[in-house]
Amino acid sequence: MRDLDATDLQALRSTSEGWYVEYKQEVPNASSIAKSVSAFANHYGGWLFYGIAQSQSGQNFAESFPGIGRAELADNLKRITDAVAGSISPAPYFDSRIIWGPDAGIGLPADRCVIVLCVTEGSNPPYVHSSGRIYRRIADKSDPKEETDRSALDLLWAKGAKARARLSKALKRRPEFSLGERESPYMRLFVIADPLNDRSKPSDLIFTDFARVMRDATRKWSMGISFENAFASSNGFVARHVYDNDPQRLVFTCEHSLFGTTTITAPMFEARINKGGQYLHFLEFLTLSKSMATGAKILDLSLLFLLLGFCIGKHWELARAGGVEGPFYAKARFFNIWRRRPYLDTTGFLDFVRSHGVPVIQETDVFSPPGATFESLLILPDEKLAPDEPDPLPDLRAASGLMANVCAALGLPVEVVQASAEEMVEAANRARMVHGTSSPKP
Repeated sequence: MRDLDATDLQALRSTSEGWYVEYKQEVPNASSIAKSVSAFANHYGGWLFYGIAQSQSGQNFAESFPGIGRAELADNLKRITDAVAGSISPAPYFDSRIIWGPDAGIGLPADRCVIVLCVTEGSNPPYVHSSGRIYRRIADKSDPKEETDRSALDLLWAKGAKARARLSKALKRRPEFSLGERESPYMRLFVIADPLNDRSKPSDLIFTDFARVMRDATRKWSMGISFENAFASSNGFVARHVYDNDPQRLVFTCEHSLFGTTTITAPMFEARINKGGQYLHFLEFLTLSKSMATGAKILDLSLLFLLLGFCIGKHWELARAGGVEGPFYAKARFFNIWRRRPYLDTTGFLDFVRSHGVPVIQETDVFSPPGATFESLLILPDEKLAPDEPDPLPDLRAASGLMANVCAALGLPVEVVQASAEEMVEAANRARMVHGTSSPKP
């Protein structure tokens, strides 16, 4: 798609509309756009061209290339985007390219362009038009046809169910824990580029760029973490933060797949009672919770805000290096956390404990947001860090929404974590001093 230019459009003079191709001289209304895009997504995928007039000979070849005017382009692109997002459910994936004139070979005038949409075969059908109809392409017809065949509709539903089942299976897969790790708390964070494999477009990331991004510890919120151990896997690349941990253990690990999904597995910190004075509120928390007397295990969530922002930032860097675009989806899962008491070194958390007592986690494994379905994924804000931006605030903004979901799953109501980003960062920095290392040891 990125290499497509005007000379390639010459082939359309002998290419008829049908299963994979449709020509429109102008960009039509939203309903017509949605009808064409959903029909391609429901079957084999295809190419939709705006700014091309078809022949009147009955063969439906591309005859001329009048193009779309520069002044109308922005409105037309918005109409296309709005039509796909608002008039098709679910919204299918498509890629687009603008090809400008002048080009004498196809007769495309100056300051006019052809809009090319490449619609992939969707993995989550049926894609339903806002009218309630389901459309498909017909071999030698220029317009889609409403699908009414029961067996064809059943096949579409079955295909969508398989894609969702694959996603659910991937989210539910547990890490391999050794005997010594089965009692230690871990977090697994998924940042997913293409949950249902709609795009089928692999990342362009190469190993040397992956290793460079994972080794870099200069970002402001990097917490000094460098993934110094990197290697390949059958599905992409793996980086591990060995540091002074036992390299045979399940240490802080990042797996990046060929299709741009990042899965990060991190050991969770447990609060260190003997260094409670380095927190701001921990000693009062111990008194209120009687934790020192009972020997309760306390899950320190104070570093989690920076950790989530760090992980999201690493994913964005890897995605940018591999040419993978959003939207990106997130899901966290926690393991081995039964009967642990969460602690967050903020004023709001301490006020909560004073009023309601100490929360105790009632489950061993927890998803956040709950569930292992496509609908349960959290959509991250669609903003990326500019390569030269020194202060990665987008990472922390994206982490804020995820942090609220995570804390709710670990026993803390949303109101408890409504602290400012500054307070959350200060709490994280205190926790870093308590634990005395840039990465938790299991």
